[in-house]
Amino acid sequence: MLEVRKEIGMLIVVIFITILLFSGCTQKSRSDALSRLGYANREFGFGLNPPNNWTLDENQSNDNYAIFSLNQNDSNIPVSMSINASYVNSSVTLDSYFNSYIDENIKNGKFANYKLITRTDRTIQSSITTIAYENIYTYSGANDYVIKVKNLMIEPKEDVVICFEYITPISTYSTYEYEFEFSLSSLIFI
Repeated sequence: MLEVRKEIGMLIVVIFITILLFSGCTQKSRSDALSRLGYANREFGFGLNPPNNWTLDENQSNDNYAIFSLNQNDSNIPVSMSINASYVNSSVTLDSYFNSYIDENIKNGKFANYKLITRTDRTIQSSITTIAYENIYTYSGANDYVIKVKNLMIEPKEDVVICFEYITPISTYSTYEYEFEFSLSSLIFI
């Protein structure tokens, strides 16, 4: 009987060590995968490949905020994707967060006398996290420019929000939306 208990004890130890080894390998392989991506944020533990031919604006980017843009010589408004990772107070609702984000984005944009034209919000069930929120809006400003913006906010864990934003003149929105979406499909978390 004592011999059987020793064997069971050894079996439990072997299983435990095996689980630890494999979980370490998984973490290491995810970390390796993160380092091969075009953009990685180690503090918040995620990364993705930005769209092809979109370049990082190093003057406006920092550790938790990055802007990738597509150089278009014929447009006053660049096509861009920004990534903003931040800690938020758990009492802040994402609807109020979206409202302040939209107001801040428009006020800091290139347009004086902006006017919000349309806005749609939806909750998305995501395989990456439990919930993601999408917001699409258009606004106009001086010179009759109309801008369309798509925000996708993900809550990978409590009190953390990662926002991915795609901004473009409305005339090129559908042209580059696929590149933004394809970039998001490369998103991984460690």
